[in-house]
Amino acid sequence: MNKEVENLSEHSNALKRFMASKFGRWTRCTLMITVLILLLNIALGGLITTGIIVGAISTAIIMSSALFIANRAGDSANLFGGRKSAFSLREQLCVDLDRAKYFRKNKKYKEAHEVVGIILGKSPDMPEALLLNAQIVWEGFGNREAAKGYLKRVLEVVPDEKESLHVWALSLNEKLTMPDNESS
Repeated sequence: MNKEVENLSEHSNALKRFMASKFGRWTRCTLMITVLILLLNIALGGLITTGIIVGAISTAIIMSSALFIANRAGDSANLFGGRKSAFSLREQLCVDLDRAKYFRKNKKYKEAHEVVGIILGKSPDMPEALLLNAQIVWEGFGNREAAKGYLKRVLEVVPDEKESLHVWALSLNEKLTMPDNESS
């Protein structure tokens, strides 16, 4: 009996050394799943058929290979759950800006104004959003002074007179500066 315990202890130590070796996590995972399957078979008195054991071991190898690949790729969550958005804040805001343009085009000024407000909350100096907001508050709400304030900010943010946003802001600002009877 002591000899069997000694052999078991020796095998256990060898297994521990192997699991701590350079083979890494994927080897340990495969080994542990395989050992668990074999122990389950022993506990059930050999009732599990050979086909099921082979299938379970194959599954363990495939799962551990996937973990190995994921480990090499960087993060296992990326393999199964996808990467986080690679879009920059500006790209995300441009999508929102397109939504606001859609609302403005369809004369849903309240919705457009809300979306632009969110954009400007995240990026207060985004000239495209400032210009769009000027158009929205003028066309949708008739607020000339607020529109002129947004246009003034666009001209400050885009000082180059050759930039299209500067030209558009300047043009709308001139239109809003005209007396009511001339602007129509």
